[in-house]
Amino acid sequence: MIAITKIEERDNFGRQVFFLVLESAEALPAQLNLPTPYFVLFLAWDVEQVDDYVLYDFAEKLIAFGTVYMCAWGQGCSRVDDAFDLVWVMRDINKGEQQFPHIMTTWHPNDSLDEALWFALNTTNPDDEIAHLCGTTLVISVGGNNWDAHLLKQLQNQQQLNEDVICESDKNGASD
Repeated sequence: MIAITKIEERDNFGRQVFFLVLESAEALPAQLNLPTPYFVLFLAWDVEQVDDYVLYDFAEKLIAFGTVYMCAWGQGCSRVDDAFDLVWVMRDINKGEQQFPHIMTTWHPNDSLDEALWFALNTTNPDDEIAHLCGTTLVISVGGNNWDAHLLKQLQNQQQLNEDVICESDKNGASD
C-alpha cells in the first residue's frame, strides 16, 4: 500500500502539505483522501520515455481528484503540462460546457528542483472563487529518482528551502 506523508509545515498560503512517492504513474492510488476537495499539485517526474497515454491517464485521474493548480518539473515537463491542459480541454468538449474550477498549469524546465518546489509552495494561487476550498498542496515524485529524500527534507524545512532558493537566485543574478 502506498502511503501519503503529511508534512507538519504548511505552505506559504497555509495549505496542508502532503508528499507521495510513486514508482510509476500506474501506482497512483484509486483514492487520495486529501482533507480538502481541491489541491495544488507539484509533480517531479522525468517523462521523456513515458507514453502519451500514460500521461493523459495520470492527468485525468489527478484532475478528477481535485487538482486546480499543477506545477511540473523534470525532463520533458512541458509534456506533463500539455497533458493536463489537453485533458482539461477534452473534458470541456465532452461535457459541452466549460469546466469549473479552472486548472492552472506551469512547467519549470530551466529551474532547479528547489526553485520549482519553492514556486509551488509560495506562489501558486488558484481561482479566488475556490481558494477557500483549496487547502492542500500535494507533492508527488514519480519514477524512483534520487530526489525523493531531498524533496522530503525540503518540505520538512521550508525555511531552509527559502534560504537555499534565495541564495541560488542571488548567485545566478550576480553572474549575469
